[in-house]
Amino acid sequence: MAYHFSFGSSLYPKLPSLKPKLQNPFFFSSYPSISCQIYSSKSNSSDDDDKAKKTHFNFVALPITLTIISTSFPQQSSLAAVKVSDRKKTQKKTQEALTPEQIKQWSKNLPIVTNRIPYTEILSLKHEGKLKHLIKPPSASLKQRAEPVLVVLEDSRVLRTVLPSIDSDRKFWDSWDELKIESLCVNAYTPPIKRPEVPSPYLGFLWRVPAFMLSWFKPKKESKRALEIRRQREEFKRQKKEELARMREEREMIEKMMKAQKKEDERRKKREIRKRKYEESLRDARRNYQSMANMWASLAQDSNVATALGLVFFVIFYRTVVLSYRKQKKDYEDRLKIEKAEAEERKKMRELEREMEGIEGEDDEAEQGVGEQNPYLKMAMQFMKSGARVRRAQNKRLPQYLERGVDVKFSDVAGLGKIRLELEEIVKFFTHGEMYRRRGVRIPGQKF
Repeated sequence: MAYHFSFGSSLYPKLPSLKPKLQNPFFFSSYPSISCQIYSSKSNSSDDDDKAKKTHFNFVALPITLTIISTSFPQQSSLAAVKVSDRKKTQKKTQEALTPEQIKQWSKNLPIVTNRIPYTEILSLKHEGKLKHLIKPPSASLKQRAEPVLVVLEDSRVLRTVLPSIDSDRKFWDSWDELKIESLCVNAYTPPIKRPEVPSPYLGFLWRVPAFMLSWFKPKKESKRALEIRRQREEFKRQKKEELARMREEREMIEKMMKAQKKEDERRKKREIRKRKYEESLRDARRNYQSMANMWASLAQDSNVATALGLVFFVIFYRTVVLSYRKQKKDYEDRLKIEKAEAEERKKMRELEREMEGIEGEDDEAEQGVGEQNPYLKMAMQFMKSGARVRRAQNKRLPQYLERGVDVKFSDVAGLGKIRLELEEIVKFFTHGEMYRRRGVRIPGQKF
């Protein structure tokens, strides 16, 4: 196998320059050609490998110093027994830029991922072996800020999540590095967009002057000391930032502990106060119990108290038994007098009616005897002799239209006014019957 590189008189004559218009041809001189040849022969013996793999570099005297940073050439192992056929180098296909309308048409039928999962489940999916790929934006900088990504599982399901920054969750990124999830990350594909054609400005050539002047000066190479100082400064900033974050977390933890301790102290004080009040109430109850017991014991031993209690009970007995008996007896006598008066009045009324009707008087005692055979009358007479009173039960539910402690009159009940007038007329008819008879009023069933 042989490699051959050949360069012309200039340093890069065949490569297109990035800024061809900015370069001045007068400031560039032609240099002699540079040739690089590598010869390697395949043989089965290991002794001839070193001779076959020798690389010959022929550098012609150069006017400027060339600095070679790194050069690597792939070499085939001499121990390989299988001959590998030469592969033709495939050129990369240039991606065709799309217009904004074509981008919209291209992304029109793309599916939308709506299922979300917490970012901590990525670690568990990696442990279980269900994680296949992580699709992230090409310009995403993980660990620096929060970035949305798509999670592709082994069963072709696609989920979405947002990865945090390293400042917000350092433990997650430590586990990320331990599990080597970075190897599963894939950049999302987005076709390039065709830039619109912008006409060149009239004074655009003036922008070439500063670039032309800057091309004379080469950027100063940073020294190792400056590079080391810059790295130390960045490391110091990072350590300071981590220390501030750790101090903030410690401060928040201390504040939480102080709040918890304060709440615990308040609960303990409340428990102590409650316990003290409970003990005081027990002591007060015991003291009251003892004082009441002593009082009742002293009253039981005092003869004056027994005498006073006897007098009080005697008064209560006299008021409830003797006076009530006398009152009931008086009521019974009054009822008897009223009954006698009513009986005499009825007797006089019957005699008067008989005289007016021309009927001779008959013995009324037979009628009275017949009336006394009525069981309702016997019960009423027995009740009147007993001296009891008819009262409504105290705690009995009242009827719907009655109120406790309020008497009901005829005028309070709808429709009873006419009944009252009729009853008054009936009473007046029986008391002054002669007046009604002169007017021709007669009782049905009676003969005059």
